[in-house]
Amino acid sequence: ALAAVLVAASATAAGGALTRGEPFEPREHVTPPVVRVDATHPLPQLAVWAAEPDRELLVATGALPPRLSLVVLPDFDGATWRSGSSLRPVGAVASPSLPPGAEVGRMDATLELTGLASPALGTGTWLPTAGRPVSVTVPGALWDVETGSLVAPEGLAAGSVYRVTADVDQPAAATLATAGVPSGAEVARYLELPRIPADVLAYARTVTQHAPSRLVQARLIEETVRADRELAPDAVSGSSYARVREFLFAEPEQGGQVGTAEQFASSFAVLARAAGLPSRLVLGFVLPEPATDGSVVVRGEDAHVWPEVYLAGAGWVAFDPSPAASGTAADRATDALDLATDGELEPPDPAAVPAPEESGDAEPVPGPPDAVPGPRAALLVTMAVVAVLASVVVLAGVSAVLRARRLRRLRRHGAVGAWQHVEDVLVLAGVALPPGAD
Repeated sequence: ALAAVLVAASATAAGGALTRGEPFEPREHVTPPVVRVDATHPLPQLAVWAAEPDRELLVATGALPPRLSLVVLPDFDGATWRSGSSLRPVGAVASPSLPPGAEVGRMDATLELTGLASPALGTGTWLPTAGRPVSVTVPGALWDVETGSLVAPEGLAAGSVYRVTADVDQPAAATLATAGVPSGAEVARYLELPRIPADVLAYARTVTQHAPSRLVQARLIEETVRADRELAPDAVSGSSYARVREFLFAEPEQGGQVGTAEQFASSFAVLARAAGLPSRLVLGFVLPEPATDGSVVVRGEDAHVWPEVYLAGAGWVAFDPSPAASGTAADRATDALDLATDGELEPPDPAAVPAPEESGDAEPVPGPPDAVPGPRAALLVTMAVVAVLASVVVLAGVSAVLRARRLRRLRRHGAVGAWQHVEDVLVLAGVALPPGAD
């Protein structure tokens, strides 16, 4: 019965499209199934890759972005970051809640998983990609519409080769410099900070309080997290509030100021959310320079985790507070950021940052009131204002007409009408008449 209904609905839609002379795309009229895959994200695998920096993981050729993502982690519960993937078949017609940026490039590459899919260094079902996958030659591949993460439910063997095309946000400096943050339920997921410690919230406010734009806010957080802190692949792992506070505030002999790329990225993302910047983590690979034959060999030392911030009109923008970011091929991706914030970065004086105390819980607060409402929200606000003004005008007109009619009636009643008119005037003036005054 369900199949018959779907066929009938498709036939009706097709008939209407043909009648209007429009091309018919059947996938737009059938909601594709959402598949949930129990795929554990490989964030703990970062330490394994770091322990074998020279181990070859994959070889890439073709049109490549500066970074390949393995899994995107948008959800934070105060203890860990999660993927929360709701997966659909690649090619299904679907759009993410937050729209892509206005300027987009195309990745078209062939990837050979020379070591990435081995039992010792594998990633389970996750596949390297970038941005929003458009097509992939892996049979049965699925993707998360919201994050772009790509999954092969059956897994891939070492040595597997596949081709992937994807759209990647590539915002220009002018777009970044003026970009705001959208409002509404669509961004709530990327601002969640349950039970955020009060000192972390105060730290974020201090770092960003004088920033002239959302982009500068993000760059200030990036510079502040990086400053005077040491990257150590063998440091204590973890992304919980307790680990973030230790990393940011404790002395080195107490485990502070030293961390893995996970702590640098997670601290940035938490502070960004506290400042009202939608953020998420990405585990993947920073691509080295290509070889003479154009191929890019990715090794264990290239595995990395970094934060991304969503800016209206720009899309998801990668940042990297890790000291390892300096001098790598990923610098190619920060050219637009540097141009957009040239001369505007003034990291706060560390002495002005509030000293951590016994931290109570505090609810996250919205960022500065420069959020850019979506078109629908702006239209609803405008309609509401117009409706209120129209109501005021109508009520004022009706009131004036009723008062004029009453005045004419009172004039026809002589002295009695005159006294009632005086009573009306006194009531409107807020003067209470004594009992028996009439």
